[in-house]
Amino acid sequence: MNLSSILSPSGDMRRLSRLYRIAANARPYVRALGPWTGLHAFYALHRDADVPVPVRVGTGAPPLWARPRSSDVETFEQVFIDREYDTPLPFSPELILDGGANVGCASVYFARRYPRARIIAVEPDPSNAALLRRNVASYPVEVIQAGIWSRQTHLRIENPGDDFWAFRVIESEPGPDTLPAVTIAELLERSGADRIDVLKLDIEGAEREVLTDGYRDWIEHVRVLVVELHDRFRPGCREALEAAVRGRGFRREVRGENVFLMRD
Repeated sequence: MNLSSILSPSGDMRRLSRLYRIAANARPYVRALGPWTGLHAFYALHRDADVPVPVRVGTGAPPLWARPRSSDVETFEQVFIDREYDTPLPFSPELILDGGANVGCASVYFARRYPRARIIAVEPDPSNAALLRRNVASYPVEVIQAGIWSRQTHLRIENPGDDFWAFRVIESEPGPDTLPAVTIAELLERSGADRIDVLKLDIEGAEREVLTDGYRDWIEHVRVLVVELHDRFRPGCREALEAAVRGRGFRREVRGENVFLMRD
């Protein structure tokens, strides 16, 4: 008698098949985070839950809170599993600006990798910003709930019904649903530093405005620029980036969805 004829009547074969699929899907987590931490993170992010759950990111580290079965899962995977920000730098950063911080995965990753760095995290959405504050409470991270833009103005979220990682901002008349805009130059001045060692921009198309107007006020003060381009939302993002960095001595590397531009 073969194994399937023994197991199938009781459904054990289906359970074994399901366990096999779970193990296969969890394998990248285990490779990136280790057996115990990886399995815990995979289970936490893929369970049925309507509230944020704690996710392990490393031994002795505070848990990172995320919403299971939401875009928080993809954000976590990009940062901690695929390690899209894991590019060696020839220096130790002192100031990192995390533009489009979402729930803080990148900020936490940077804080753990560069414990001496000061980090300013900017996120426009209130629900994301609440989790962001919770996630970075144990790290030297300042949270600003605002949208990064090319000038001081009022913004609103254009697509509030979309996934948590996809919120886009547009200019708006002042109102109950608007939020302040902040420029890169303002953030640099606020920091009191004379340079931005790492500027990460994942701002869902607003990079077109940021890299078109006013960029000359700050771009010479940036050592590493990390940009995720969103031409699918706002055509012209890549063109704006190319024009802004042309002739400024940046070396280029692509990791996942991010373009890294670095100079000494």
